[in-house]
Amino acid sequence: MIEQESISTKEKSQDILEVISFIWSKRKIISIITSIITLMSIIYAFLLATPMFKSAITLYPAGQNQDFNAGLKLMVAQFGISGVNSSNNYNIPDVVKSRMMKKKIVNKKWNINKYKRNNLIEFWEIDGDNAEMCQEKAIKKLENLLTVRVNDETGLITIEILTEKPTLSADIVNFIGN
Repeated sequence: MIEQESISTKEKSQDILEVISFIWSKRKIISIITSIITLMSIIYAFLLATPMFKSAITLYPAGQNQDFNAGLKLMVAQFGISGVNSSNNYNIPDVVKSRMMKKKIVNKKWNINKYKRNNLIEFWEIDGDNAEMCQEKAIKKLENLLTVRVNDETGLITIEILTEKPTLSADIVNFIGN
């Protein structure tokens, strides 16, 4: 039994030595491939990729007996969701994802550049046959960049956006939160 264990250990050590020997013999090609992949990654990261900036806001929806954030209450009332009674039974994620809210975000003039205020259609340089087509393309792009999540345990609502400018990301989530 002891003899079999020592043979097995010798075979394992020989296998490991063979693997190490094989890797050592191919070290030049491994180095070349690793260098090429590293160089391609650096080129992509610094020259090709557009940096994206994420901003997030977290909202805690008030219960029916609590007074709600005045800014969000006004925004929801503006969309005609306040209803007959004044209880806060609307769904904030639905309001944020609504088409009307997306239109407001897309068409609002944002302080993107130092000298000029642009809406998102101009900022993203969206072209189309008419204004409605441009607006639709901008809304689609906004839908891909805007995330609304609800934590089932705490009820917290997190709204996140990714854009090419950090101040634009912050301005959009602050606009939604106010």
